[in-house]
Amino acid sequence: MTAGERIAAELRRAWNGAPWHGPSAAEVIGRVDARQAATRRARGSHTPWQLVLHLTTWVETPLRRLDDPAYDPAEGDNFPDPSSTTVEQWQHDVVQLGATRRVGDGRGNRQRAEVAHRPLDVVGCT
Repeated sequence: MTAGERIAAELRRAWNGAPWHGPSAAEVIGRVDARQAATRRARGSHTPWQLVLHLTTWVETPLRRLDDPAYDPAEGDNFPDPSSTTVEQWQHDVVQLGATRRVGDGRGNRQRAEVAHRPLDVVGCT
């Protein structure tokens, strides 16, 4: 197993498996409802909803950088507020995170060899 394959396996376990650190991200997110997700626990902290949107942005960013190495998410995309705080919107945003992660898995599998031979600055890792 290459280092890249090992890292990919760890990321898959962290999302929806049995990671070394405790419950997977999908398991934790699955226990949160829309009301809880919209609640800020401490002044200056992010809500669980903002964290889900943040994860979506940063799972998508490396994929976009494969096509456009200069891509950088907009300032407001880092920890955005949800567009609404309905149950339906929470379900949509959680599904979107899962879908983005699955696209990353599929695309990563197809492009692993190509990216492994690119200089780090070409894939946005400088």
